[in-house]
Formats: sequence, structure tokens, C-alpha cells
Amino acid sequence: MRTRAEIVFRWTAATTALLTLAALAAAAAGVGAAAWAMVGLIYVTGVSYGLGEMVRLFQRHKR
Repeated sequence: MRTRAEIVFRWTAATTALLTLAALAAAAAGVGAAAWAMVGLIYVTGVSYGLGEMVRLFQRHKR
């Protein structure tokens, strides 16, 4: 059974990867404003990813 931390960890990793690809595509297409907005979203999901990882490590340490 997956823990909530594992689900958050995998979801944010996948979301960060997709947003990174979308930002690269927007930058390649010359849509600068959209690329910068996506960079902000990548940062936010990266923070969520980090928090999910910390929760996962804490739960493993607690056992």
C-alpha cells in the first residue's frame, strides 16, 4: 500500500517533468511570458516535491 508521501512524491515528480517540457516548448516557440509562468509553476511543484520527500524520509525514520 502506498503512503500519502509516496503518492505526492510521484505526482509532483511527474508534474515537474511535464511542466519542464512545456516550458522548454514555449521557450522554443518564442512565447516568453508563458515560459516564465511555467518556470514559476516548476518552482512551486519543486517545493511540493521537496516537502513530499521530507515527509517520506520522516515516515521512514519514524518506523
